[in-house]
Amino acid sequence: MPRTLDDIQLARELAARLELVLGPVVRVLRFSKAGWTDVIEENDSKGFSPALDCALQSFNRRSEQPFVWRHDGKLVVMINTCLDSFVPIVVGVVLPDQPETLICSLISAHFEALQQRVESELSKKQSEFFIDQVTQDFEELNWLRSANEYFDLCDSNHTIESIARECLPNLAKVIRAEAILFVQSTQGCKSSIGKPDWNRVIANGNSKKHHESCKKFLADSIAQLVHGPRVLNVKPTEACLADFPGLRNCIAVLVAKSGQVYGWILAFNKMPSQNAVPLLVVDSSPKSESFFGTFEASLIRSAANIMSSHARNLEMLEAKKSLLTGVVRAIINAIDAKDPYTCGHSDRVALYAKRIAARLEQSPEECERIYMAGLLHDVGKIGIPDSILRKPGSLTNEEYAIVKKHPEIGYTILKHLKQLDYVLPGVRHHHEAVNGKGYPAGLYGEAIPLQGRILAVADAYDAMTSDRPYRPGMPSEKAESILRAEAGKTWDADIVGVFLECLANEEIQTHDAELALTLDPNYPNNNLMLQIANSIKSMGAQ
Repeated sequence: MPRTLDDIQLARELAARLELVLGPVVRVLRFSKAGWTDVIEENDSKGFSPALDCALQSFNRRSEQPFVWRHDGKLVVMINTCLDSFVPIVVGVVLPDQPETLICSLISAHFEALQQRVESELSKKQSEFFIDQVTQDFEELNWLRSANEYFDLCDSNHTIESIARECLPNLAKVIRAEAILFVQSTQGCKSSIGKPDWNRVIANGNSKKHHESCKKFLADSIAQLVHGPRVLNVKPTEACLADFPGLRNCIAVLVAKSGQVYGWILAFNKMPSQNAVPLLVVDSSPKSESFFGTFEASLIRSAANIMSSHARNLEMLEAKKSLLTGVVRAIINAIDAKDPYTCGHSDRVALYAKRIAARLEQSPEECERIYMAGLLHDVGKIGIPDSILRKPGSLTNEEYAIVKKHPEIGYTILKHLKQLDYVLPGVRHHHEAVNGKGYPAGLYGEAIPLQGRILAVADAYDAMTSDRPYRPGMPSEKAESILRAEAGKTWDADIVGVFLECLANEEIQTHDAELALTLDPNYPNNNLMLQIANSIKSMGAQ
């Protein structure tokens, strides 16, 4: 059980109390292999009086009651102040012959009062200690529970850096570290153990003054961290770790997943708790207060697993997005391959639509969705015969009726792709007119989805200004005048106004320099794209 005073301190305080009453006749004695010695340095040279020396020879070192001895007119009273110790500490009093009962009662009363005070202090400290322990346990439990919330942050809007900034401050508080930092691995590093990039550090706490020691500690630890966390604590005789100046304790944990190293978490210098028992207290587990151990290492490892899992998920998400983008690009190029005269049309419409959406203060995410809808708005043309798409003259009514089916064909092709369901309103309704005379559904005004209304303006402008087999593209000024004339009739007046503002401010370039990759005769995957096109054409025919 911890005590608030050590044995010698307890004996000295009792001696000081008795000296106030009895004068300088009190000795504090310790028993050792060499015999009895005085532990108060200033009394060492005085030696023992014959009465005290004689009493010590008869004293039972395990006695719990005051020991009384009379010798040559002297009264000797001794009391053992550390019955739990194998090395007794005794307070002895030598007086001229005095009433034995009175002196024993006086010494016992002071000793009992001192014991009561010690027990009171001990109870108070224990209460504070237990409160602190419960508080820390609660914080630990709360952090573990909050770890679930960190997984909620694990989406494409958060990077491994933002996860680190969110979870490390609370983690530093729970493990009571002076500082905790996440050192990222060098980007593109091929090494299986990684290489730290000290220009990419997320730090919490006071880490700057120990920067060099942290760098040295991590460099010294990298190779072995592949096998698990590394924990170092000072030896009892040291003020700090000999090889790492300023650091008393260190933990390093690797942040890695599936062989990919993302970085390392470092924590150092465990701080005392607010209600920590003083260092003179004898504690059954002193390391728990001043050392890092397996508990702290396991919490840091949990954080590392969260961060590495998120980083790995981001990589997989980006790979998935790249695959989706590649498929979309293949489809678009397949469309362009069917009709060389419209090559680049989908890219330009997508770019125009994105600029319009940004001007309408749509969210960045919605702007990207409208851009993707623009890329895919004409996918249904894969189901239109080449003889109609490439016809150099005017279309017959029957042929035009077939062309008008391409929004529905596109919708039918894409509706089975869950990841692209957000483009369906634009694909299906980009030929609707606000006066209800459009197709395929004949919707009026704002009943037409916003994507459809935006794409209608962008599609019409690019169609008018692009060359076709049966006519050359018209000048931009003429196309703009047609848009103004039909604003509020064929096209949404507000969107036409926004589009014209974009043109006036040169936010939209009508050349291909800004556009994404379009069909190139030398593009290596054109055969694959045409195969995909034929497959989609079959789907459309069904």
